[in-house]
Amino acid sequence: MCPFVDGGSVFLEKILPTVFGGLIAGLVGIWVGNWQRRRDARNTFLVSISLIKAAIPAEDMFDDFHTRSTHEAKEAVYRVLPFLAKSRADRLVDAPRRYCALESEQLQEQYEVDAYRMAMEFDKLPVPPKPSTLLKNALDDMAKIVK
Repeated sequence: MCPFVDGGSVFLEKILPTVFGGLIAGLVGIWVGNWQRRRDARNTFLVSISLIKAAIPAEDMFDDFHTRSTHEAKEAVYRVLPFLAKSRADRLVDAPRRYCALESEQLQEQYEVDAYRMAMEFDKLPVPPKPSTLLKNALDDMAKIVK
């Protein structure tokens, strides 16, 4: 017996809603899966950047830290790129370049002491940011793009 001829109501009442419901469930499942992958990639990136920030030394060896952490920062960036919109991905690709562009002179241990001394002299000259602040700000810039 053909469901379209005599039992057309069976097709309309049972088969069509089942197929339509399965189609909706499949599309929702695909969308939720993609959303979950993007969220997981973002969270992994933010954890990686947070771990790098937590490892910033308090007083010295900023240049050594910068050299060691550059690879980790680049790796985290390129892991999250496929899951970002094109505009965010383009901005995020530039962020490690800015992080790498921090000059060695800015990250010397003496620079931190000089910044403190200049701030305490009250000579009204602008005080350069501390090396730890430069590193933290560069990493924060990367995190803000992904959030």
